[in-house]
Formats: sequence, structure tokens, C-alpha cells
Amino acid sequence: MLPPSPRSPTSYAVAVSPPETQADPGFCPSYRTGDEAVVLIDCPDGFHAVVTDIHMPGERDGIAVGRHARRRHPTIPVIYTTGRPGALSGTGPLGHRDVLVRKPYAPSQVVIALRRFLPATGDAD
Repeated sequence: MLPPSPRSPTSYAVAVSPPETQADPGFCPSYRTGDEAVVLIDCPDGFHAVVTDIHMPGERDGIAVGRHARRRHPTIPVIYTTGRPGALSGTGPLGHRDVLVRKPYAPSQVVIALRRFLPATGDAD
């Protein structure tokens, strides 16, 4: 699991990453496939963001995971990651609460993207 989100000490972001990216510093993926991620997304609470690689193993890729999250929880941010330039061609524009972070990326880039959408806790850094 990722560390608690800034919104609540018991809330998490759903992190979906293929096995080759699981050593990214600061990110411990919750699920390795999109199919596993939608199980948590279908729960009513427990997370406030989805971070997903676009190219995931399983029946559902990251785009399908993001769309599923958007249908179930319309206000949460969805952070897509990819190292393939044309990964989103043909999918239409991203929504106003969606962000694309291109690989390679520093973990801080994902944190910055999340902070755009999640309220601050009031804690000083």
C-alpha cells in the first residue's frame, strides 16, 4: 500500500503498477493488475486517488482502470503513468481531474500531481 493520503490518515491511493516498476522509491503498489485494482475501486471508501500505469497485465489496462474509477468515484483524481508517447492516442482528452505523468519520473512528480487535487492536511513540511 502507499502511505496514507493527505486527506485522511486511513485513506490510500490505489497504486497499480506492472512488476518491472515496483522498485520505484516511495511507491509500493497495491495491485499488480488492473483486474485486482477494480476490486478495491468498487469498495465505497478507503482511497482518494488512483495511480495507474497505462500498460497493465490482465484483462483491464490502466485506461480501463481509470475509467472504471471515474464511473464509480467521479471526483477522485486519476494519475496515469506511461513511457510510451502515443499511449493515450485514440482515447480522447483527459478529464479535468486526470493527469498524465511520463516515465521515467521521480516519485515527487506523482506527489505533486496528487497535491493538485487533494486538500492539504495543514501539516508543515
